Amino acid sequence: MPVTRNPQDQPPFVRPVAPARRPLPERCTVEDLIGIPFERGGRDLTGIDCLGLWLAFQNRVLGKCMADPWDEQLAKMHAGGWRRFTELVPAGWVELPLDLHELRTGDTLMTARRRGRKIAEHLAPLVEPGRVLTTAERLPLSREPGVSYLQTVRGLEQAGVILSAWRHR
Repeated sequence: MPVTRNPQDQPPFVRPVAPARRPLPERCTVEDLIGIPFERGGRDLTGIDCLGLWLAFQNRVLGKCMADPWDEQLAKMHAGGWRRFTELVPAGWVELPLDLHELRTGDTLMTARRRGRKIAEHLAPLVEPGRVLTTAERLPLSREPGVSYLQTVRGLEQAGVILSAWRHR
């Protein structure tokens, strides 16, 4: 008599186990946000994208209360990116003259992925004079998986990818 088995009990029907999510602490430092793996739509220590990193910095480092517009903005991102920061976080932000020496902690840079593009595809908060907190799917000039890291504003300026600067009132 043949034995019937549940296909879920035998290989190759092994279901992958999703990694356990690790929430961000309520309050954290910039150092706590460095080295988090990149994950599109991620919002915790297991994985984070540029919007999640920006929100973590604004809310958990600076103590602001910024809502997460991810679900509303996902379609807009897939349609080609955000043309202006106000499409992403509309209330209370003002565009600054693009004088990079006048930026303050908490200001936000909107950037393109490469020189010559005019569509904002990335945002990064200024965490100290001359440095932003950023993340990417791949590390610059590498095939290594991306993690969150500090980058110089000057490097972004030299790459020609800065589109605009914004400050919360």
